[in-house]
Amino acid sequence: MRFLLTARTRPRPRAIVHGQRSITAETALLFSRFFDNSAEFWMGLQSQYDLEREQDRLADRLDQVPKHHVQITA
Repeated sequence: MRFLLTARTRPRPRAIVHGQRSITAETALLFSRFFDNSAEFWMGLQSQYDLEREQDRLADRLDQVPKHHVQITA
């Protein structure tokens, strides 16, 4: 963990947990190396968080958008 807690990165984990910072590509790479998983995992968490936050923020506006059912084929 010391590697992640250098003077440059020390505030990063706490700020991420408290929603004050996003997981950047750099952070995802550092976390993936430390926790022995993929950077895509960390970026996916950030993407999911961003989408949920925006969905909450835009809930009223999204409810006004009509849905159109279109069949999409590959």
